[in-house]
Amino acid sequence: MKKIFSFLVCLLVLGLFTNIHEAFSAEEGEQIVVAWEFPEKKSILPEEVKPSNTGINNMNENASFSIYYTHPDFVGDGAVQDYRVHRSEGPFIDINGTDRYLYMARFPEVGDYINVKFSTIGLDNISVISIMRAQEAGGKPSTQSKVVLEYRVSDNAEFVQVGDEICLAKTNLPIETHILPEECNNQEQVELRWRLISIYEASKYPDYITKMGWTVTVISSEDATSGITADVLETEINYAANENIYINNVLNKRIVDIYNILGQKVRSIELKDGNNTITDLSKGIYIVDGKKVYL
Repeated sequence: MKKIFSFLVCLLVLGLFTNIHEAFSAEEGEQIVVAWEFPEKKSILPEEVKPSNTGINNMNENASFSIYYTHPDFVGDGAVQDYRVHRSEGPFIDINGTDRYLYMARFPEVGDYINVKFSTIGLDNISVISIMRAQEAGGKPSTQSKVVLEYRVSDNAEFVQVGDEICLAKTNLPIETHILPEECNNQEQVELRWRLISIYEASKYPDYITKMGWTVTVISSEDATSGITADVLETEINYAANENIYINNVLNKRIVDIYNILGQKVRSIELKDGNNTITDLSKGIYIVDGKKVYL
């Protein structure tokens, strides 16, 4: 009986460990370019943040991570002197019910950003999966603080925005997926930054939020249909945000099918020219017009 009890306890502990440390695992035909997943709450500086142990598919063990502050000497209301302390905190529950520990930047202001640099040599069809949280974020997307994802492929280039802004939820953290343009394929360096562009309008702090948290996984797919193909580069973009799927910059009216991860067709949509919004889908992974979207 003791052996059986011990075995069951081990299974329970393993299950909890798996849930807490669950990253976005690469599926068949995918490689994890670089990922940051934090297993526990602890103080940690930007230079100490390293790619998570995501297995042999993690391509960038030496990728760099940093935080930019518009006003680096800002220390809040003066109550404490460590307002710029960085730490991983949680667990917070994402929209899939998974416990997440996020890297938190304290008292960021509009214009501040978190960024990463990594190589994409030999990689293409790159997707960026972000989970973000603001301590002062409200419950509705219309009142949440917002961040934009931007990229560049050299230190001298201008940053280019990818997709629409990301709403920083306080609870049930959304999982946002952006597909990087072909320009980011096979590069010595790609730099991504998540830049704060607005503050929660009902924050008790008028010019800043108390904390901004972040974790990310960047995936490269061998299947060209999982990324932006050449004929739709910088024109048509599929992504998910605010519990909707968006197909923007459509040039050709047509009917597209939406499939769930099991390959079952769940809906057919007639696209109009311009921007299209698909609503009333359950949380999950969908194949939309041949491209994978995480809702």
